[in-house]
Amino acid sequence: MNLTGFHVRTRPTTPGDMPVLEAIDLEADRTVGWRLHGEVLSPAARAASAWTSVLAQRLVIATDADEPAGYVTAYDANLRSGTVWLAVASTEHHRGRGTLMAGVGLFLTELFSQYPIRRCLAECAAENLGFYESVIAEGTFVVEGTFAGHHRRPDGSFTDVSLLAVERDHWMETWGRFVLRRVARHDNERNVDELRGLYA
Repeated sequence: MNLTGFHVRTRPTTPGDMPVLEAIDLEADRTVGWRLHGEVLSPAARAASAWTSVLAQRLVIATDADEPAGYVTAYDANLRSGTVWLAVASTEHHRGRGTLMAGVGLFLTELFSQYPIRRCLAECAAENLGFYESVIAEGTFVVEGTFAGHHRRPDGSFTDVSLLAVERDHWMETWGRFVLRRVARHDNERNVDELRGLYA
C-alpha cells in the first residue's frame, strides 16, 4: 500500500530499489537497530537478504524534493505472539530532520492495521534516543531496558543500547488516529477506508 502523509509518502520496496537501499546502508554505521547488525554481505547475498525474514518494508520518500529519506523494515515477526522487530535507516541528508520518523508513523499505522501485530520492538543506540524523545516522553514508545556498553562503534568505543517498544492499542488511539487524518487529506479514500476497516 502506498500512503502519503505530511511531507512524506511511503511505498513498498522493490528489487529495483536495491541500489538505493545499499547506498543508504553504506552511508553510516548501521549495526545498531539494523537487522544485519554489522554483517558484511556480498552483493548477491545482500540482495537476497533484503526480504529474508521481512514482514513488510517501505521506502520513505520526502515529497518536497521527491527523494528517498530512508527506509523502514518490520522483520523477525512472531505472529503467534503478535510481535515484530522494527529497523530504521535514514539517508545522511535527512538524518535528524524528522522526515524519516514521519514515514515511520505511516508505516506503524499500516503495520498495526494490516497485520496481527500487537507490539513492535526496536534497538536504539544511546546517542540516537533523541530522535524518539517526544514519543518516549508521552509514553508512546517505552524504554523497556538498556544494555550497558552493548554496541561497539566504528572508532572502537562502546555505547549503551536501549530496547524500545510500542503497543498497537496505544499507537492507534493516539498517533495512529492523527496519521489517518493526515492520510485522508492526501490519499485516495480506498486506502483510508481499508486502514480504518482493518482496525475497526
